Amino acid sequence: MPGEGELYYDIRFSVYYARQKQRIKLIINVEAQKEFNPGYSIITRGIFYGARMISAQKGIEFAGRDYDNIRKVYSIWICMNAPDYIGNAISFYNFQKRDAIPGIPDAKEAYDKISVVMICLNAKSEKGNRLTKMLGILLSPRLETQAKIHQLEHEFDIPMENDMGEELNQMCNLSDYVEELGIEKGIEKGIEKHLSQQVKKKLAKGRSVEEIADELEEDEATIRRILKNIE
Repeated sequence: MPGEGELYYDIRFSVYYARQKQRIKLIINVEAQKEFNPGYSIITRGIFYGARMISAQKGIEFAGRDYDNIRKVYSIWICMNAPDYIGNAISFYNFQKRDAIPGIPDAKEAYDKISVVMICLNAKSEKGNRLTKMLGILLSPRLETQAKIHQLEHEFDIPMENDMGEELNQMCNLSDYVEELGIEKGIEKGIEKHLSQQVKKKLAKGRSVEEIADELEEDEATIRRILKNIE
């Protein structure tokens, strides 16, 4: 929507669910999270992502005041390094009706439009279910791809022939990608921290933005952004 800013999803897709001869469209977002505590609540971020997926439906799934055609959205977050006190766990966050004064009929289909799902994985934990065990194998950074495929095929009866095998082979590499991404972000944060320290020192010496940018061989926009963060 105009004015909402840009938002990038890891995975976003639509599915159709047949229930009582009715075809229901669902919009699903799946996000991989390397840390359980990234500095904010993942649940709050999930609510934000879900809200954006709802607002983005205007003009596509519904028009004008036809709000009954809003499709339900799911924002699913998979945390691959959950703390030991959580272990393997799954929680759902949904809208619910609560009567302060009873009398209004309950029409769940009218408000059940957003669900946030948190899936926590911990390789050391023995609790969990079949889903957490399967995801733990699929996203494990310690198992080789062929070992993952073997376990998924024999323990979970997932066929590995034809295209399915190739797709799962690509998914098995997701944990490697997430690990690499984490390393890249760590390097970026280290460079940013070092640059901030340099800017602070030069700022204390009375250098101007132009002088700091010239001495550190950075553009002025970067220096101004760092100064804003310091302030």
